[in-house]
Amino acid sequence: MACCRMTIFLYFVLAVELIATSQRLIFDFIGGMYGSGLANIVNLLLCLFAAYFLFRRRCGLLLSTCIWYALWVAVNLIIILIYHEVVLVTNRKNPSDNYLLNLNTGHSSWWKRQGIDCEQVINTTTIMFPSSTPQVLEERRTIDCLVTYEWVETIQASIQIFLSLVLFCATAHYVHVGLDEDTYESIAGMSSYPPSHSPTVTNQPVQVQMRSLPM
Repeated sequence: MACCRMTIFLYFVLAVELIATSQRLIFDFIGGMYGSGLANIVNLLLCLFAAYFLFRRRCGLLLSTCIWYALWVAVNLIIILIYHEVVLVTNRKNPSDNYLLNLNTGHSSWWKRQGIDCEQVINTTTIMFPSSTPQVLEERRTIDCLVTYEWVETIQASIQIFLSLVLFCATAHYVHVGLDEDTYESIAGMSSYPPSHSPTVTNQPVQVQMRSLPM
């Protein structure tokens, strides 16, 4: 019964994890954050594998997914540190360019351009060339945001950390309970044979006839 309740709980948390990761993956690829997007794809695949292992009750393989949950916590912690510039992996020419997350494509977070309740400001710069037409460059910035993009990314990473910790603890508990139940069932199955099925050994006398050989 306890294992059944834990199975339902694990399915529920895995479903929430898949939804949260899919939402994050979409915005990462829209914004061009391909490094973060590839990490989200790996997390999606391993969550699907975890659901399959849970369905097949493969406790050994299910326990191996705990290694990924621990790594996923570390990855999201690094992402939080990057966005708050605690870990400096930015381009020197453009400090907002996180080449580890966008794979050196120059893109930035989608939430930086489409922030929550932000006001967009467009700065135009005209470059004059002596032998050609002037070129106008536009720079879009967001100001007065209700929540800045750094904190939006931090909230998403914090949700992933929380779900991964829950999955780690729940999976370890499920494997522990499942192994205990399998051990109990195997012992109970061995002791459930009726006495009539147990092999019996009877001692029967062997008669040996001696014949005299002709001389």
